[in-house]
Amino acid sequence: MQAGITQLVECKLPKLDVAGSNPVARSMITLRAPPGAKGSSLAECSVIGAGTELFGRLTSSSGLILAGRVRGEIVIEGDLTVAASGAVEGPLSARSVLVAGAVHGAVHGEERVEIVGGGSIAGDISGACVVLGEGSEHDGRIELSD
Repeated sequence: MQAGITQLVECKLPKLDVAGSNPVARSMITLRAPPGAKGSSLAECSVIGAGTELFGRLTSSSGLILAGRVRGEIVIEGDLTVAASGAVEGPLSARSVLVAGAVHGAVHGEERVEIVGGGSIAGDISGACVVLGEGSEHDGRIELSD
């Protein structure tokens, strides 16, 4: 069983003309680290939630799960997961990279880069192992390293 982070998202809906009604839509989002990722326990992982937007350079000595948007460079010593709701505009580098969202920029994974179905990278990819899943998109070059 793989550990994950579950976040409850609540959105207020328009009031109904019913006494005492206060409707709220709820959905659960579960974010998981890449399978077999080293050093990606929840205690060693930061999360940037959906609806969060960062500008500038982002660095971390641990892993990162990105469900929001980053405009700028990302340098992660651990593993990076770009969730389906996540987006990056700029170069990124990590030990391993899993993309389910959208990346516009060069991607370097020291050990691995994987794009899963629905994920996309518009930029060059470099790493020891590159996996393009069914339904993924890539526009750029791929450079495999030893």
